[in-house]
Amino acid sequence: MSIRQILLCVPRFLLSRIQTRRDAALADSAGFVLDGSPFRFLDIGASGGILPRFLPYRSDIAFTGLEPDERAIKALLESPFSKEFASYKVHPLAAWQNSGRLKIHFTRKPTCSSVFEPNIDFLGRFPDAERFDVVGEGEVECQTLDRLLVDPLTTPDFIKLDLEGGELAVLNGAPETLKTCLGLHTEVSFHQRNRGQPLFGDMLSHLHDQGFEFIDFVTINRKSRDKQDGVGQVLFGDALFMRSPEYVANEIKSGLLEPRKANSHVWLCLIYARYDLALRFLEQADGLLSEGLIAQSRLLISVRRKKFDRRNRILRIMTVLYNYLLQSDTDLHVLY
Repeated sequence: MSIRQILLCVPRFLLSRIQTRRDAALADSAGFVLDGSPFRFLDIGASGGILPRFLPYRSDIAFTGLEPDERAIKALLESPFSKEFASYKVHPLAAWQNSGRLKIHFTRKPTCSSVFEPNIDFLGRFPDAERFDVVGEGEVECQTLDRLLVDPLTTPDFIKLDLEGGELAVLNGAPETLKTCLGLHTEVSFHQRNRGQPLFGDMLSHLHDQGFEFIDFVTINRKSRDKQDGVGQVLFGDALFMRSPEYVANEIKSGLLEPRKANSHVWLCLIYARYDLALRFLEQADGLLSEGLIAQSRLLISVRRKKFDRRNRILRIMTVLYNYLLQSDTDLHVLY
């Protein structure tokens, strides 16, 4: 080991310790909201592991992953975090709009594998297109979500989808599953990176018809033609869709959603820092949550929102300074 590597070990160790303590503090501060009932997280296209924002709260999450790529399954099950969830299952199959065998294109980078053929004519305009090179093809076993999740105890509170264009096809096979789902974090594309794939507008229309509201883009991915520097043409991103607080409250009171969904909805709003939605739900939560839990939740939201607002004020100040110094009319935005 070189001196440089040895010197780097110290800050890495310290950062790891800080991260561990931060994760523990986050989980401890919000765990009461779920009131002992794990949050059911369904990860479709699970090769990258659970979304980073959920990782600190893993002890409160019942994780189910669907992943057809054997390379990714091995990595998921060998992850040191896999033993720290409330429960952790990975199924070696794909979800689709119908059950049966489905052809899949395996790419050089596993997370880019897709049912759809990579659109090299488009992807080749940008750097690092080699990761989309098809290194193999095969068939994978598929099931619809409605068929896979027939047990009410396995229906998800939240679904994450990352299928390189196949997200809408999965949802087409999940009308019953979506009825009790509170939200989705899904990759959306603005261009045909894969031939024939649906685009953001198709996803927006479908989920609107299912009663979900588009909340925000959580990430935006831009590419320049000559380098990867985070600017350029918008290609794809991650979008957050959720049930409105009013919808969740009404459905629980009508008996169409189980009572535990009240806890899961508030907890989900905390994870995505949607404090206004959480507070609006708490205003309607009499009889759905205990008075003590409502009061404690409001206190936690107050603490977290103050920190969030402080960061937002800093961003606004940075926008003014940026435009003054560079004589620009740029508007800086935070994705969260």
